[in-house]
Amino acid sequence: MDAIKLNLCPECNRAFFAIQAEFRPPCNHCGYSLIDHRLEPRINIDIGFTVNAKNEMIYSILRDYSDSGARIAYEGKPLPVNSTMDINLEEPGIHRQGRAVWSKAINGSISQTGFKLT
Repeated sequence: MDAIKLNLCPECNRAFFAIQAEFRPPCNHCGYSLIDHRLEPRINIDIGFTVNAKNEMIYSILRDYSDSGARIAYEGKPLPVNSTMDINLEEPGIHRQGRAVWSKAINGSISQTGFKLT
């Protein structure tokens, strides 16, 4: 039997109940799709680091990563989609270039960007 779980929509920040199964239903309030398009499972982590974005040093926090992608949070406007940057972290050993595949303001002046690692 599938369990009913409380979900929080990342788009409208409203809570809704849904049966947890392989198919993830859209948000009841705004229709945002909760389908995970990631190729591999993500490892949740919070590591601070500095990135060079358009010759501006930005303090960022790595929120999660996998072999093919990473999500960072930072103060400032969302980075342009398709922008690239070097992501170099001794721990957990990430030294790769990333291309922004999505970017959005989350809360006030805080933004998050998802990168495809190459």
